[in-house]
Parts: sequence; structure tokens; C-alpha cells
Amino acid sequence: MADAIARLEARLCELYALEPGVSVRDFVVDDAARPHLLAGLAALNETPPAGREALLIHESDEELNLALLLEDRLSGADPCNDAELDGHCALLEGISHLLYVIVRAQARRPVSRLELELQAEVDKFLGTFLIRRQAQGAVCSDALRHKLFRAFSIDAAPADAPRYREASRLADRYCAWLSQTFLAQSRMDSLFPEVRRFWRMSQSDKIGHIESRT
Repeated sequence: MADAIARLEARLCELYALEPGVSVRDFVVDDAARPHLLAGLAALNETPPAGREALLIHESDEELNLALLLEDRLSGADPCNDAELDGHCALLEGISHLLYVIVRAQARRPVSRLELELQAEVDKFLGTFLIRRQAQGAVCSDALRHKLFRAFSIDAAPADAPRYREASRLADRYCAWLSQTFLAQSRMDSLFPEVRRFWRMSQSDKIGHIESRT
């Protein structure tokens, strides 16, 4: 698992020109370590997370504690195989969440749940597109956007579902604009400054940026 995490972490850091100074791998809880962590949460009467990927955040005073729970099987998912795309995206999403929180915390900037989900949705599209482009050459961005942002089901509590739907809607619009403006014309040198600037925007600026360009 460590190698798969390292590869995706390196891709995101290169894509967005990030230097977090710490490694995502240092915060990952794999299948072997998960029971111990869950037992500790139970002892504190905290609800244990469910699912194959979950980011745990505990903040107190000036201390931020993070743990990224990832099922081992996710590391074997092939991003170039549509049948395994869901598992690959779950792994990429967890890494995206953790990187985003770490860098924002280092800059002492707050993070909302919608902001976190929106950036992760964009990361799933860009990360997968670039991996497939490198491996296969031609990639249909419209087909990939359909799989990621439209042909999906939400496995979340009813109260959380609207946030996931809004994040997907916004990411779909932004990635469609990226596809038309940069990817379809192979303007990769122009793509990187755009997405790096977007990554560093606040939630309100991200949404305003999307609405003004689509």
C-alpha cells in the first residue's frame, strides 16, 4: 500500500506544486492497525468511522491530530480500468483530503467540508485523467466526467448527501471547462497555473471562479 500512496501523493504534490513537509504515509492507518484505532475511539465513546476510506480529525488548542483510514485492497485498484475506478478514486480522495487539511493547517486557514469534497472531486478527475493520458495516450474526458460526477451513488448519511451532490455538480462544471479550455487542446503548460491557483482559493472563491467560467 505504501508505494501506491506515495505515487498518488507525489502526483498531487507535483500537480499543485505542494511541499507539505510531511508524508501522507505517516498518517495512514491500514487494515492491521485499524482495530487498535477503533478500539481507542470506542474507549472514548466516539463513533467509529465506517467504510473503506475515512479521514479522522481531532483539534484541541494548538494541536491537530489526523488519521487516514484506508483499506489495503484500495492500493491494488487500476486507474486505467473502469471496473476498478471506484476503488482508485477512494484512495485518491483520501490522500487529497489529507493533503488539503495539512497544507491549510500549516497556513492556519480554515477548511469547510464542502471545500474539502469539491477539491477532492477535482483531484479525482485530474489525477485519473493524467494517469490515463500517460499510460494510454488518448483519453475521453467527457466519458470520465460522466463516470465520476453523474453515474455514481452516494453512500452517506442523508444529512451529508446534499454536500456530496453539490461538490460533484461544481466539480463537473469546473472540469468540463478545464477540458474544453486546456485538455482538448493539449495546453498542459497553461493548465497547471490554473489548477494551482484554484487549489489555493477559498471555498467562496472556488465557487465564484466556477460560476464565472461556465
